[in-house]
Amino acid sequence: MEDSRVVLLLGVGGVGKTTLIFRLLDVRADPNATPVMGIYKLFLSDGPDIIIIDVPGQKVHEIVERVVPLWDFPLDLVIYMFDMSDPLTARELLELKRALDGIGAPKYRRAILIGNKLDVSEEVGVSLDLEELGRELSVERTYQLSLIREDPERILNIILENLGQ
Repeated sequence: MEDSRVVLLLGVGGVGKTTLIFRLLDVRADPNATPVMGIYKLFLSDGPDIIIIDVPGQKVHEIVERVVPLWDFPLDLVIYMFDMSDPLTARELLELKRALDGIGAPKYRRAILIGNKLDVSEEVGVSLDLEELGRELSVERTYQLSLIREDPERILNIILENLGQ
């Protein structure tokens, strides 16, 4: 991992973590529930490779408590993700952050927040204060996206920008 950057995706099930990866990899399938932790590597022609760790949302609390403390490698970027049409998924992020802080999680250089399903939240009329949630999570930047419709190049640029590349 010396010549790579490591990105961790955190959020409960159904918020779009695997969708983000599928969009980056140009996978044309609908992601199902992720049963195990996925590790994906993006090979970039002009810069270090990016390793993305996709934590299964249905087991995210268990993995944060039992697996993450065993990691001995630094994280370059943590991406907290939630479903903008479901306020409960935002509250779960606060619980995850408290758990990470409580276990002495691996150090990370930067954290960002992605609110996904912007289109759905607009349709159903749900609005959350993204900036306030970002402050509570101590992230540097927040983004509102509809990953299923988002240009993969923009998604990659958000990640690269926050990795300092």
